[in-house]
Amino acid sequence: MIFEKITISNLFSYLGEVSFDFTGQQPDRPIILISGRNGFGKTSFLNSIKLLFTGPHEDLRNSIVSKRKLSQRRYILGQGEEWMGALHRHARTQLNTPRFYVQCEWNEQDGAVTALREWFPDGDFNPDGTLSIHTNFMDEKLIGSDAQQFIEKRLPSSYLPFFFFDGELVQHLAQANKSQLADQVEGILNIAPINSLLLYLNKVNGGWAKKGAKANEQRILNQIKRDCEEINDQLSALKEKNTELKHTIESITDQIEDLERRIRSLQGFDAQEEETQLKAKLIRIQDELAQLRVDVVNLFAPAAPLTVNQPLLEKISLKLEQHDTQSPHPNKEFLGYLRRHLPLQVFDRPAPSDVQLSSTQSQFFQDRLIQALDGSIEQSKNDKSIQGLPVEKTRRSTLKRILIPIQENDPLPDHAQRLTQIRRLSLQQSEIKLKLENASSLHEEDRHQLQSLREQKNALSQQKEKHLRDSGRTDLEIEQKKRDLKRKQIERNDQEKQIVKASRYHELSKLTIKLKDCFDDYKQALRSNRRKSVEETINRHYKILMTSNDLLHKISVDENFGIHYEDQDGALLGSASLSAGMKQLAAISLLWALKEVAKKSVPIIVDTPLARIDRKNQENLLRSYFPKASEQVIMLPTDSELDPTKYKILSPFIYREYQLDNPSGDGTQAHEQSMYPDDQEA
Repeated sequence: MIFEKITISNLFSYLGEVSFDFTGQQPDRPIILISGRNGFGKTSFLNSIKLLFTGPHEDLRNSIVSKRKLSQRRYILGQGEEWMGALHRHARTQLNTPRFYVQCEWNEQDGAVTALREWFPDGDFNPDGTLSIHTNFMDEKLIGSDAQQFIEKRLPSSYLPFFFFDGELVQHLAQANKSQLADQVEGILNIAPINSLLLYLNKVNGGWAKKGAKANEQRILNQIKRDCEEINDQLSALKEKNTELKHTIESITDQIEDLERRIRSLQGFDAQEEETQLKAKLIRIQDELAQLRVDVVNLFAPAAPLTVNQPLLEKISLKLEQHDTQSPHPNKEFLGYLRRHLPLQVFDRPAPSDVQLSSTQSQFFQDRLIQALDGSIEQSKNDKSIQGLPVEKTRRSTLKRILIPIQENDPLPDHAQRLTQIRRLSLQQSEIKLKLENASSLHEEDRHQLQSLREQKNALSQQKEKHLRDSGRTDLEIEQKKRDLKRKQIERNDQEKQIVKASRYHELSKLTIKLKDCFDDYKQALRSNRRKSVEETINRHYKILMTSNDLLHKISVDENFGIHYEDQDGALLGSASLSAGMKQLAAISLLWALKEVAKKSVPIIVDTPLARIDRKNQENLLRSYFPKASEQVIMLPTDSELDPTKYKILSPFIYREYQLDNPSGDGTQAHEQSMYPDDQEA
């Protein structure tokens, strides 16, 4: 299977139809390079191909939302703020009759094949989409399950983790004792068909055992079978009940969310507090504000205005020094003069037009006050109607004692902090008053409706809790029924053996058992042979790829194709002791070995191909693995992974290049051009 053309339309980050033409491949140039920055559409390309072959498979849905798995419908259409969906969100609203599909064309021995999976979000939506197969060697196109069977024969879904993968995530395949690994590897190594044959022989043997059973033993067997059927029915009923419970829980959750939206809309604000709580909070804030304001007032000494005008303070001190003691009391007429004239000269006289309401304006009026004060004092000396402001020696000394501390100390160090706190509390007070006003502004009918919605929500929440408890109990019952069924199946197998011994079909049954044992031995021998081949090949490839560390001396493969690591003394190395890069190279070696031993002709698509590998081992991958990994290798790197130096290593094996462009984040386009044109020409 060699891909000739891939077209993606309005899926993930691809807006509109974007095509990749892979025709013209040369045997010595198997590599297609599709490069782009993070978020430009490389992973979207990989996931689109996976969608074509498997639909919204479990593996695709597992890693989208943490701690839970999306349903197929929500994976395709989206899940609120958590996941935008596989269908392009803007295409659904901005384009006229948009098409959502992924299409792949390839050639095989019988002729050309075109596989198309398309989604129709309007009407009766099917999250699997519609899969169709068009060929030039079949009279009619295949649709639905027939098309999926056609795909499975060429590229089974169990193959995908080994051939279409993310370089950063592939290391999990190299972890030991994975439960699904044996079945997947047996499928790739052509061992799985023997399992199907063994199942068929078991079925045939069971039929002969039934025909040849004696009456009494047959009655026992029939009763055991009825017990198995009854347990199966109970198990099916429990599973159906649990499925309904989960659907009900999901439906109630949606209803609760809808009620919460309606409550918020009806309230007019996003608060869940009752009016009494808001009023209590308002009283606390008002008390705190009152105390803070008292503190601010107390902070201001009677002479505080002087602290905000240091030049005026200095002028007054200077005047006190210069004055002689001519009169024991200040002149009341002079003080009256100042009260009348200073405001006129300082504040009422217009300011220049270029003075703004800022610190400049403040300085302007301060200077004007000083000038006016000076002028008034000088005028009082020459005006016979106004006498000066003499200060007796004792009073002058007292004023100096008052002024000196003010001049020397920083003015009000805690004042700004308190004012900031007053402002914050004032804003909170305004917000609470607004909430109370909104809450109290509801009409009586709206208040009743709001109360009704809250009661409905509480009732639904109680129902949800009950259903969750019921679901948990049902899970326990399901596990118990499974154990009961397993025990009954063992009884049935034992009884069938007893019947075979006593039946007239004993010889046929013996022959079937021998045949089954023969194929079972063949399976074990084939499995052992394949295991040895995989182990030998994986170690040969790992030594080619990993040249900078001797800690891992050998990779052993057990009977279930689990991976284990050994040092030079044969001692096992814990998986956690190895670096992520070493495990990634081990996983790539496993993929390489499986491909080589199975002799499968399947393209390899790898996202972030160099991932956590260090530079030296990256060069080993570029020289030794990617050019030989398959007849067609589609690599999806960033420019930081594949810099000009590493690009030169790979360049002789590249036959087609595309660069992805997606500056807006949701409109990927593909341009057929080299990552480094100058290097390619050189």
